[in-house]
Amino acid sequence: MLCFLVQLFIPVFAQNNLPGTYIFDEPPTAIFAQTIYNDTIVCIGNVFKEGDTINYQQGVFIAFIDSCGNLIHYKKFFDPQGRDIFSSLSNKIVHTSEGGYCFTSSLGLQNLLIKTDSEGNLVFMREYPLPNGFEYAYFSSIHEINNSFYVIGYGGTNMPVEDDFFLIKFDKDGDQIGYWRFSTPENCEYFQDAIVKGKNIVVSAGQLKSCPSNTTESKTRIFEVDTSANILWNWVDNNPSFKNGWGLGLKSTSDGGWVYAGAYSDTIIGPWDYHRLFVTKIDSNRNNEWTRIIGVSDYNEYNFFRDIAIDYQGNYLIAGQYTTGHSDFPDPNPTLAVIVTKITPLGEIQWTNIAKAYDNGPGNGMLMFTTNINMLSSGNIIVGGYLYRTLPIELQNEGWLAKLSPSGEVLDEPDPLCGFVSSYQPQAEGISDIRCYPNPTSGLLNIISSVGLPKGSTWRLFDIYGYTLHLENIENNIREMEIDISFLPTGIYFWEIRSKDEGLMKSGKILKQ
Repeated sequence: MLCFLVQLFIPVFAQNNLPGTYIFDEPPTAIFAQTIYNDTIVCIGNVFKEGDTINYQQGVFIAFIDSCGNLIHYKKFFDPQGRDIFSSLSNKIVHTSEGGYCFTSSLGLQNLLIKTDSEGNLVFMREYPLPNGFEYAYFSSIHEINNSFYVIGYGGTNMPVEDDFFLIKFDKDGDQIGYWRFSTPENCEYFQDAIVKGKNIVVSAGQLKSCPSNTTESKTRIFEVDTSANILWNWVDNNPSFKNGWGLGLKSTSDGGWVYAGAYSDTIIGPWDYHRLFVTKIDSNRNNEWTRIIGVSDYNEYNFFRDIAIDYQGNYLIAGQYTTGHSDFPDPNPTLAVIVTKITPLGEIQWTNIAKAYDNGPGNGMLMFTTNINMLSSGNIIVGGYLYRTLPIELQNEGWLAKLSPSGEVLDEPDPLCGFVSSYQPQAEGISDIRCYPNPTSGLLNIISSVGLPKGSTWRLFDIYGYTLHLENIENNIREMEIDISFLPTGIYFWEIRSKDEGLMKSGKILKQ
């Protein structure tokens, strides 16, 4: 396959100021992961205990926000013994087969598995010791396969310096039922991302040439393991242009290949000095198809692409953070901002957008970090992260979400456009408990509401182009109905319920298997 690099200097670019920062609660918060289920945005992150002005005890939160920005549920968890639950949350939150959520965190040198029900109420928060042979270890990513939880993590020893990966299998109650350790080829690797493809787990790692000698060369390694920890294939990006850098975000593509994104450095200064952003596509045989580069060659250790989403047309949406003020993104007040790029499956850059919070910048010590990106069924984009203050003043971190259109503009208008994502908006009235399940489904679909589906409303199933595939008129106030969609081919479809008086009441997407 032809491999080529393109340095992107964008003469006309989109740059939007975010309308504000979106704080979930006082005191400070930070978002580390999000998922979207039935168009509900489910976020996890850190929060400090309210009223604790001496120790600032740190815990975790889970927040549920609808696609209009209304806060539905918000729950906080703290260690009952008063110990800090630190910031190394998993980069994934799992929507479990039981309808709840599961994610990981850490508690000093211990690691935590946290499971909630569908509304964020705690089912359990279990503590686990370090895996055998590790002096430090972190639960980094969690996934569910066949009703079991699989946690990918990494850790190591200080003397000698060695970092390895591990895979731990838990049952649905959090009991450990399997453990495997992978010796890394260079004895120094760092977890970047992990995804499930089929019933296997694919891991992206940042591989340093050698830890003890502090050699600055680093590369991306991607490998796939089955549920018994057998390595099925192992691949290292040996692109000579990327001697210092690695990919942080990873996604599988519809053609059996992979797309990953991260940062690298032209001028090797130290092992963490990455400042140019890249996106690379490889095919199912791990041959490089194309690489695209965004950003000028200027030192800034905070510039990274961090996460990838794929829209309904197969385009790649890559989010991260980037420092403005250079020739590619001029700015009279340079600052660390969120950057989102849309690239076609063939590697064509559709647009690149920079958006920044209204008050962040060097003057007030505010840095804007981006952690993840997801898609709503409407095609709009949800990006999240946190603002971090570096000045020695009272804690003022702020978790934020922003909604972007499919063309990259920040949507900051209030209803009826429903573009404003902020937990300060009033809580949604009307029907918020409508469920459409099972999802995925091979045929029958159940629509249920404990308060009833109102008379005169309609339930519509449609495809990505908006074409109506099924329309159900609800003539009486009912609590449940059943729809047969077995006639549809495999794919993603969308549904909505509307009433004459209230308009759109609920929407979501369904995977037909």
